[in-house]
Amino acid sequence: MLLRENFEPFWQYRSVDWAGECLDEWCVQVIRSRIEPMKKVARMLRRHRPLLLNWVSRPRGDFGRRRRGFQQQSERPPIQSRTDLTTIVLVWIATKYHD
Repeated sequence: MLLRENFEPFWQYRSVDWAGECLDEWCVQVIRSRIEPMKKVARMLRRHRPLLLNWVSRPRGDFGRRRRGFQQQSERPPIQSRTDLTTIVLVWIATKYHD
């Protein structure tokens, strides 16, 4: 299985403790691999661990839609899925830190 796909369960967790365990385990797997760009991603995710876990603990639902209003929400193109978001983040990070 690809390392990128192994990170996918992180976005499904609602518990900060379990999400932290998933993130730590994924980072250990990546650091042990020989793929240097992915190692840079893992190091960066470790540095931003509190922010990622804060994202997991956020309230879920359509609170943001009520706050911003339906018209403003419809103007932005939606992200199709969390898989797309994961891919976008990992590709952006890999290209940013690629030598």
